[in-house]
Amino acid sequence: MFSKLGWIFGGLQPAYYLRHFVLISPLPLIMLTHIPLTDLETHTVINWNQVLVLALVAISWLIYPFSRFVYESVFNWIMGDNVLIVNALICLIMKLLTMVLCFSFAIYLAPIAWIYIFWYFKFGDGKCDFNGDLQDRDGIITAECDD
Repeated sequence: MFSKLGWIFGGLQPAYYLRHFVLISPLPLIMLTHIPLTDLETHTVINWNQVLVLALVAISWLIYPFSRFVYESVFNWIMGDNVLIVNALICLIMKLLTMVLCFSFAIYLAPIAWIYIFWYFKFGDGKCDFNGDLQDRDGIITAECDD
């Protein structure tokens, strides 16, 4: 069972995970440095609501690459091989907006990515008994089996 969880959570290519982890890093770092842990009026009591917000930001930061994978998969499926020619500033603003939205909804989107990766390994092109060698293909790691 734990090997299957390793395949699901490690299903993204390490370069893909690291790239999106680093690109989103300024947002949670700013959020984490500006959330006080104590009550601003008493300065002595730990505000547990703020601790929960910090935990949610940290978890969203770790699973953001999976939510971005869901967004990019859906976007690529809708767009196909089409190319859009737009202003670079508009493209950058839209990119930042989608990054913030994917970060905000990471807690909901990441499980969809995990289900997709599990489905891909179990029934899709990466069909395997989870004992194969890792190969990079199409943004996720696939398993090569001897079946």
